[in-house]
Amino acid sequence: TNPFTGQPYPPQLVKRSDYARVLAEFWADGPDSETPPGHWFTIFNYVSDHPETEKRIEGLGPEVSNLEWDVKGYLALGGAMHDAAVTTWGIKGYYDYIRPISALRYMAKGQSTDQGLPNFDPEGLPLIDGLIELIATGDPLAGTNDENVGKLKLYAWRGPDFINDPEVDAAGVGWILATDWWPYQRPSFVTPPFAGYVSGHSTFSSAAAEILTAFTGDAFFPGGVGLFEVEQNAFLVFEEGPTESFTLQWATYRDASDQTSLSRIWGGIHPPIDDIPGRKLGLDIGNGAFTLAKRYFSNSIPVPTQNFTVKITGESCFERGNGSISIEAFEYHDYIATLNGEDYSFNQNLTLADLTAGNYSLCFSIVGNTDFERCLDLTVPGVESIAVDAKESNNDKVLSFEITQGTAPFVVSFNDTTLGLFEGKVFQVPNPGRGVLSIASSLPCEGTFTMVIEGGTNSLVYPNPVISTATLVASQTDVWLPLAIYDNQGKLLSRKDHYCDNYRLEFSFEGLSEGLYFIKVEDGSNTVHSILKQ
Repeated sequence: TNPFTGQPYPPQLVKRSDYARVLAEFWADGPDSETPPGHWFTIFNYVSDHPETEKRIEGLGPEVSNLEWDVKGYLALGGAMHDAAVTTWGIKGYYDYIRPISALRYMAKGQSTDQGLPNFDPEGLPLIDGLIELIATGDPLAGTNDENVGKLKLYAWRGPDFINDPEVDAAGVGWILATDWWPYQRPSFVTPPFAGYVSGHSTFSSAAAEILTAFTGDAFFPGGVGLFEVEQNAFLVFEEGPTESFTLQWATYRDASDQTSLSRIWGGIHPPIDDIPGRKLGLDIGNGAFTLAKRYFSNSIPVPTQNFTVKITGESCFERGNGSISIEAFEYHDYIATLNGEDYSFNQNLTLADLTAGNYSLCFSIVGNTDFERCLDLTVPGVESIAVDAKESNNDKVLSFEITQGTAPFVVSFNDTTLGLFEGKVFQVPNPGRGVLSIASSLPCEGTFTMVIEGGTNSLVYPNPVISTATLVASQTDVWLPLAIYDNQGKLLSRKDHYCDNYRLEFSFEGLSEGLYFIKVEDGSNTVHSILKQ
């Protein structure tokens, strides 16, 4: 039942041959197309332009402007498509799994059903009456001199060799040599030149369906159904067809996603094993991407930075007196400490275990005889916690940070833009480890300094993208380390020892063209980093 009309969906009977071919072509998204992830942007545009769409993000609150709807929708969908690509191609590269055309043509070397019949091979195809059979003498496929007798034949789509003009010709289905099997695709783009498992179409579409469902606040297309008209003998481009006009239709975004997945099976590009794991991945990716996108919607993620800055202002850095200290750390925590009236001090540990590596804001203020506030824009590269300790006693003014982490080494350094007090101070936090950073007694009241955290789990190489020279934060210092640069095909371009000074290793990209490269430094971890050359 259509939830918008309250009426049953009208039935539509379609020839399977037409339906399967139309799906294979509609969702193929090969050369000269918007590509599989791009196809979901066209669907999002269809939804956005639909007269029954109410542009309420997550289906809640007032309608937003077209611009806000488009920007937020494209951000969420684009992030999900990017994450789906990274995940899918990581899995493809790991498993390097075969495609149907390679599997079928390899197995076509023999039959695996009966050792008493000709051409037996345990790695061959099973014999299935009416679908996979042996060629006998007198068979139209036997050949002029019976050279194909004993080989396998398939009852399948006959392939592009039987089409001279796709505007008027249809290869149709018939018996062909098994070694000549083709997927139902363009002859210029038969099978993508990368591994099959998992299906990119399944992962992209499943993630996109989750985004559209969450963003619109409704699992259903506007009006309860999405429509695409298919015209007789005018839609197919691989061959003539379909034989009748009909309408592709989807009730929910998941319906469209599932249809995308089926299209790659019916088109001969993926076996079923590639499909369902991709759909499952897409569910997690889509939901995770939308959760992150919502944090951007609410401005809870600052503009990315590699630094955090403490700005000190006022007549006195610390003032004795009653009052309280308020610490607001990120959107997750709110801490209150109380001053004692004599001298004041506070020590508050900020647990970052529930934060992923990224950029956040930390503010704390003193409210009492003297109002005082400090804010830090903080990058968390694998850091687990930061303890902030500020106190005044006997006219000593001390601000210190204790940083704890457990996943990767990182470096903390200071850059004072006004007084030059901290220039050149570098603290190495080992793996795993803890570093206590005590920032000067008699801290100046006026001035700005920057504390830079480099390394951790997500920012070991900078800048990225790189133009000429890059720096890598290593776990060792005052040593020579071999560093290798590979291109995106895995070809070794150079391998050279570099001196690691102050836990930093600089290397050059001069002479290399624009593109993606992989860096491996042999410092014991053998971690590989990707870096874009501009």
